[in-house]
Amino acid sequence: MTVGGRPIEIVVMDNGGDADLAAQQARELIEVEGAEILFGTVSSGVTLGLQQLAAENEVVLMMGPSASGSLTVATNEEQQRLLDVSFRACRNGSQDAFAIGDWAIENVGENWVIMAADYAFGQAVAGGYNYVFSLLGANFPMETVFAPLDTTDFTAYAQQILESEADGMILIWAGSGTITLMQQFEELGVFDEVPPLFAFSSTADLLGSPPAPGTVGVGIYHWSFPDNAVNDYLIAAHVARHGTLPELFSECGFATAQAIVYGVEAAVEAGSNAVDATYPENLVPALEGLEWDG
Repeated sequence: MTVGGRPIEIVVMDNGGDADLAAQQARELIEVEGAEILFGTVSSGVTLGLQQLAAENEVVLMMGPSASGSLTVATNEEQQRLLDVSFRACRNGSQDAFAIGDWAIENVGENWVIMAADYAFGQAVAGGYNYVFSLLGANFPMETVFAPLDTTDFTAYAQQILESEADGMILIWAGSGTITLMQQFEELGVFDEVPPLFAFSSTADLLGSPPAPGTVGVGIYHWSFPDNAVNDYLIAAHVARHGTLPELFSECGFATAQAIVYGVEAAVEAGSNAVDATYPENLVPALEGLEWDG
């Protein structure tokens, strides 16, 4: 637990998906705990707020598995200022779309409808899928169907999707309402008429027990797929420490930790002393273009 000759100290705070609480905690981490690098979060909306705070405090932010592609795209000077200290070692939703796009259009059809949660994650990932699928030759006969994340009755949204007459549906949803959505769409016959593409969780039993026979989607990570020494180490360490096999957030956190360690080491090798290696002026150049085995 040392890097560049300095001990590593990890301070963990749980924001519960609350952007205001996350900002408060980040300030405490920087001002009270003396945090030199921020890592987080699992929510794109929460991470967006952390970008602003990291830039204001001149601290490097390593994003977590928040999958909004817009978090790492700058369309104006203000966004570029945020990106100057923001990095991601994990994949985003647009990359998921490229992974499955060709197969989906060839095997399901050219006409698609998108159903997404109406917040930063859903909006950005929906935009990414729309762009990528259109690039690959797909058509969207209707606008993306957005629903609030706290929706409990999906009947009206189901009707819109059925009326679209699309060949397939891209379902972008994460959160506590997922089970309710699935149950209602199943009962209303949506999945029978408009087959969905899912984003699978990477639970240990996924290969043996998929959600339903014939279900297709994107698997972000599964512990059994990568065949290299790095993944072998991750599996062994995760089982030893937690008693469970690693899943998609484990892999993302692991890759981010690698990037941080290799980045600090590279900054030291470039001439920075160990204390200053985490300063943006030294760490940012070390992280840009960094390559490693994951």
